[in-house]
Amino acid sequence: MVWGGISDLGRAKLVFVQQGIEIYVELHLKQILEYAVIPWTEWNATDIEWAFHQDCAPAHGEKKALECCGSNLPCFWRKDVWPSNSPDLSPLDIAA
Repeated sequence: MVWGGISDLGRAKLVFVQQGIEIYVELHLKQILEYAVIPWTEWNATDIEWAFHQDCAPAHGEKKALECCGSNLPCFWRKDVWPSNSPDLSPLDIAA
């Protein structure tokens, strides 16, 4: 699997996860949020309005992941306001 984040400001670091590896909360925290998402937002998204949301993957809804996002991403959409699981909101999921 490849995780990537993009916006009109550019892209975050790509994260490659070996085939067959389950994305559990610790991997999500270390390899995606702490390695790619949080540093990218600190470098690129300090003076603009933006929002970060995730889909309903199990690791995204874990308490540790939600706390990490809430503490480090000022524009994080809490789980109770996530939109329904729509391919229109995750175009990269269907483009690969």
